[in-house]
This record gives sequence, structure tokens and C-alpha cells, in this order.
Amino acid sequence: MDAIRMMGIVKCFGPVRANDGIDLIVKQQEIHCLLGENGTGKSTLMNILFGLYHPDAGEIYINEKKASITNPNDAYALGIGMVHQHFKLVECFTVLDNIIMGVEPTKHGFLQKAEAREKVLALSEKYGLHVDPDALIEDITVGMQQRTEILKMLYRENEILIFDEPTAVLTPQEIDELMQIMRNLAAEGFPQPAGAFFKPERSAPDYLPCGLDCSTIEYKSGTRAHLEDQGEHIVLNLGDQHSDLAGGHAEKPVKLPNPMYYLP
Repeated sequence: MDAIRMMGIVKCFGPVRANDGIDLIVKQQEIHCLLGENGTGKSTLMNILFGLYHPDAGEIYINEKKASITNPNDAYALGIGMVHQHFKLVECFTVLDNIIMGVEPTKHGFLQKAEAREKVLALSEKYGLHVDPDALIEDITVGMQQRTEILKMLYRENEILIFDEPTAVLTPQEIDELMQIMRNLAAEGFPQPAGAFFKPERSAPDYLPCGLDCSTIEYKSGTRAHLEDQGEHIVLNLGDQHSDLAGGHAEKPVKLPNPMYYLP
């Protein structure tokens, strides 16, 4: 089943066409990476999916049903959460306070923080998102702040997780940890479209091209000739099982004559 299907998405800002007829399909349990340089429309497309922008044309389907996403509340109702490039956290609040903000559990008008803490710790343990719920946001690392944002989505039981530029502010070690967290989430059934600029030499999600001409190439149909027809600049970094696409050199990325494509 397709978790997300965006068809013919167009978004203009004055005379600038940021998205030009974009089709994007993300299946269940898939980590789907939009890869491209600054200004190629990755964040715009993700902001449309999350309801921050309204498309000028096109349709969105969530779990095979047509969806109208006019604001983030609509996205939340559809199980869509987003970690923005610039985190939406209150620095003088604790990790726990940030996670539960807006959905605080109460009983007879009183905040039930112990219940919330138990749920956060359980989610943290299950997905390898180890954080100190009592730490102030201003006192923790950027990587820990990102984990807090991920826990915000999981606490709200979002099923589709959007990451906008998730590796931009992380150290190499934190990037590796994030990749493992993403794999853990995918294994539990969370589809994850990620608008990101991943360095092709590092571990990265499943696949995706980005830009004005956007399409997905499955491994089974991703022949070298097919790839050469798709764009002007393609980067391949393939595992041994796909070394034939890289001309027998799986360890060495193959650079072909934009958009940029990445297949792990």
C-alpha cells in the first residue's frame, strides 16, 4: 500500500516555480530520501505535505485516500508529523515538557506528568532514542534536540514521519545514529519521506531523486541505461548486490551527466 501519493504538485512563489508537477510515492515501511542542492524544492514539497504551504495544483493521497491538508492540524489528524530543519523547541523547558506540549495528559484538570514520563521513556527505549526527560533543551546537544523532536511525533502517534534536512546540523557519529533510528522506525512500519541533503558516501535511506523532474527508480528496473536516460547528474553508491549498475565498482560512486539520484 502507498502511504503517501502526491500527484502533479505545483507550488509557485510569485514568478518562481518551486515545485513543477511533482509526483512522489512513498510506500509503507519505506525510508524515502529527497536528495538535491539548495533551492530544488525539497522543503517546499515536505511543507505542502505537512500543511504549511498550499499547493497551487495537484492531489495528495494518504493511505490510498484523497486528503485535504490545509494546515498542520489536518496533517496531525492524518498521522503525519514533521521534524523541521530548525527545531520547534522551547529552550527553557525540559525535554519532557516539549514532547507533551499541547497534548498534556490531565485528570480532573490536573497534569499527569508521571504518566507522560512513563510513555516517553517506553518510546525512548523501544526506538533507541535515549534522552534525559528532565534535561533543559538549552543544555543538550543538537542531536539530542533532534531526538526530542522525533519523540514528539511518536508521542502523538504519528505514523508518517517527515524529516527536513535531518543531517544538516549533525556530526558524522550523530548521522550514523540517526540512520539507525530511521531503520528502527521503518522496521516498526513508519514510512519516512526525508527532505534532505545526504552525502552519498555515507549510509542513507532507500532511494529518491529530487528536483523539477522527480521519479523513483526501483532496483529491479534500475539498469545503467535507464539511469542514464533519467537526468544529467546521477550519483550511484550501491551495495555489492547491485554492483552491476555501477559497472562492477560498488564501492566507488559513479558520476553521470541534474537531478541527482541516490541508490544505496
